[in-house]
Amino acid sequence: MKIKRILLPLTLDASSVSIAKAAAEMASTHQAELILVYACEPVGSFGNAIIENYLPLDARSNFKQNRQKLLQDLRQQMKQFYSEHMAKITGVAAPAEVICEEERATTLILNSAKQLSADMIIMGSHARSGLSAMLIGNTAREITQLSEIPVLLVPLKNS
Repeated sequence: MKIKRILLPLTLDASSVSIAKAAAEMASTHQAELILVYACEPVGSFGNAIIENYLPLDARSNFKQNRQKLLQDLRQQMKQFYSEHMAKITGVAAPAEVICEEERATTLILNSAKQLSADMIIMGSHARSGLSAMLIGNTAREITQLSEIPVLLVPLKNS
């Protein structure tokens, strides 16, 4: 199996460093490109209803502009994160692509992998069990069930 493009979803929390290093080592070994992905969870129908029905027009406009600025800032943070934690390992100064969108994580990851012809997804797997896993959901579980390409899970300690 030839690995040319690796999709790496990150949350930019403390666990992202160990996931990123594992992905960087894999990319270096296979001389593969890295695509960084950050999913900013959508506001949802209830939140949108409050925004549309209770906020004045100028506040709604500011909210939308601030969301766009947030996504731009996150793209910059992802590039900085790559420079600090991954560039030395891969030997490449910048990731092939950085995707930050307002979308459900599973949807963004799977769609990006398909659209960008990724050969593998590398992501963290938070160890949750019982009621916590049922209530919170598990993006890693969904990705492994729905992905058409291999998924490498980096195990993380309970958070």
